[in-house]
Amino acid sequence: MDDLIREMIAPQRRSDLDRGRRTRLVATATTVGLAAIGLTTLTTGALFTDADTTGSANFTTGTVDISATHSATQTLGALNLAPGDVAYGVVPVSNDGTLELRYALSAQGSNDDPAVDLAGQFELTVYAGVAAASCNAAGVAAATSWSMSGVPTTLTPLIGSSATGQDTDDRVLAAKTAEDLCVSVGLPLSTGNEFQGATASIDLQVDAEQTVNNP
Repeated sequence: MDDLIREMIAPQRRSDLDRGRRTRLVATATTVGLAAIGLTTLTTGALFTDADTTGSANFTTGTVDISATHSATQTLGALNLAPGDVAYGVVPVSNDGTLELRYALSAQGSNDDPAVDLAGQFELTVYAGVAAASCNAAGVAAATSWSMSGVPTTLTPLIGSSATGQDTDDRVLAAKTAEDLCVSVGLPLSTGNEFQGATASIDLQVDAEQTVNNP
């Protein structure tokens, strides 16, 4: 009993060999832990990467190419118009591109003498579905038409809309096709003497856009 009490009060000291083993065990555990951390960092931070660029795949975009010209046999020019006269001419419109398109038509007048608005007197009408040979008063009697009484000196829509997207009156042309528009310009009987000798012109502008993927 006396020996047990003495051992509790003064425990037996471990030998230097035991202390050395314990120290090495702790040091070894610490070393392994650090090695594990280092390995993890290496594995996640040193990723091999590569990049490459493909060669040409021969993709080609389609084209929208609209043109409008005066006919070789009829012109819109009219000399010596008198009140009540109407002049007719053909404007061929063609889709020279590779995509179906829809187009709109706008008109703009200009006067040689800004003080005499002869363009504002013109009655402009455009007919569709009329053969070039029938572009006259008899041939357009039952044709679809769009009219403008007085042609403004600012560009003004006549057929459809130049805004992107489909408009009810837009004209549609398949790729590599064309149509003739019959255009008439009239001078009302009410045109007064102040317009004698005046000169004016009308410009027609065609705006086209693709129809595919463009509702």
